[in-house]
Amino acid sequence: MNWLVKAVIWFFLPHHDRNIFLEACKLASMQIEQQDETEYYGGTKHAIAYERIRTILVKSGYAKSDITGAVIHMAIALRYLQSIR
Repeated sequence: MNWLVKAVIWFFLPHHDRNIFLEACKLASMQIEQQDETEYYGGTKHAIAYERIRTILVKSGYAKSDITGAVIHMAIALRYLQSIR
């Protein structure tokens, strides 16, 4: 089901956001796993993951102006939903 949700989101995203979404999904998995070891929760945990992913994307070559923040937020939220089981 995870791949289906990602595929649907990816399909409806504008072309320039598609690669960012896929990269953000990969990075969100790593960030959420690292965040589980901290004492943070809720909005703080989400904000830290968001900023780290955005920083990694910029360092990997994406221009700050090309990154749509909502795409990163969706990737993080999707990862959180996967961990609720």
